[in-house]
Amino acid sequence: MIDTTTPLPAYLAESGGALLTPTSIGFGETPLDYDKLAASTVVVPLVNQGVVAVSGAKGKQLLQGQVTCDIDQLASDTNITGAQCNPQGRMLASFRAFQLTEQECLLQVHASLLTS
Repeated sequence: MIDTTTPLPAYLAESGGALLTPTSIGFGETPLDYDKLAASTVVVPLVNQGVVAVSGAKGKQLLQGQVTCDIDQLASDTNITGAQCNPQGRMLASFRAFQLTEQECLLQVHASLLTS
């Protein structure tokens, strides 16, 4: 299960990392380590992205009638891309959908679409 409640700086501190700048995370590496890092898993902060949670018994049913992708094809081991369009068919927002449980999914969207 993804823990979406832990703020990034706290998560990094627990993992031995630090937020160096708004777009840079460090784990104590130096330029001499870059070749090794290029061949390994790297954590990249997606500061321009946010997440909308959709939950409930009819959450996926609600989305199915509102977006361009087939939400019924979403499973815990897949993700799908889609968009929400206005009645004229113009795209208002694009997203990537992930299913956490049968009754909960996440939509990764541009952060400007979220309200604080």
